[in-house]
Amino acid sequence: MHDVLFYYTLTIMLIVAIAASTSVSAYFVSRRKTFVYSAATMLSYFFDVALVFQHDFVAPNIELTSDTFWDISNPVALTVTGGLLLAFLWLTVCQFLSEKRTAVKWAPTVVYLAWSIGSLAVFDAPRVREFMFFSGREAAMFLMAALIEVRYRTIGRETALYNMMRKHHKGFLACLAIVVLITLENVYMQLMFDPNTADQAFRFFAERSFSENLLFVVLALFVMRACSNELHLRYEKPPAREDEMVEESIDRVLPRYVEMHELSKRESEVLRLIVLGKDNQNIASELTLAPSTVKVHVHNILKKTAQTNRGDLIRDFWGA
Repeated sequence: MHDVLFYYTLTIMLIVAIAASTSVSAYFVSRRKTFVYSAATMLSYFFDVALVFQHDFVAPNIELTSDTFWDISNPVALTVTGGLLLAFLWLTVCQFLSEKRTAVKWAPTVVYLAWSIGSLAVFDAPRVREFMFFSGREAAMFLMAALIEVRYRTIGRETALYNMMRKHHKGFLACLAIVVLITLENVYMQLMFDPNTADQAFRFFAERSFSENLLFVVLALFVMRACSNELHLRYEKPPAREDEMVEESIDRVLPRYVEMHELSKRESEVLRLIVLGKDNQNIASELTLAPSTVKVHVHNILKKTAQTNRGDLIRDFWGA
């Protein structure tokens, strides 16, 4: 069971790490802040999940009893990772919703921090304290859901934002259902569960939730899909402008592509200008060739690379 839990946790961390790295890639392509916030969300959850391993380094031989099972092992670290996680998650949503109001953007995070810190200060009974501490996440998420629903119900039905929110409404309801499931799991694990009947392999259950893992895996998959769409758009419409960065990229790819398809030196020159987005007339002027000669070179390049048109040729070039 220990091995299963170990690899299960690594799998969750791997999924969110991939989502974070994909978001970074999408940001460098699009420069959209949404991808920065989504990357930060996934990284925050990565470190949040990683906290389950702290027992293996700090107290590897600890024997959990019914008394110690309800101890919150590192409330400061959990509060910080939870706060960052919820803050970046909500900023991602606010960016998607074009929400600019400062009070709305920070309300869930403030609620979470006040709830978590207040739970540690107010409640003495270990079980209740732990339940209230970890329920702060769900409280913040329910507030997020309420704010999203208010936004959905109050914006004009003829707007692009309404149509976009309507498109994702089923996904929103599915995530909300998982948040309810997290709450029910917390009720059982932290208020009803008897640790004396469980194997030591279940020692982190009081501070982790399979339902919460499910939620963030779903969100990670959604993020990866959005990033894939953004990167695919870049692939469908590759850069076709003259600037230093693009020309450097072309010059890096060009020799290998030319060698791969056995293009001549002149065909290589023509290909470079095609990738820069120039038409036959501009290519002819730049290379001091007749337009008919350029047309022949373009035909030969398409034939050698097995591409049907210039657009496919450019996509194939950038995919090399």
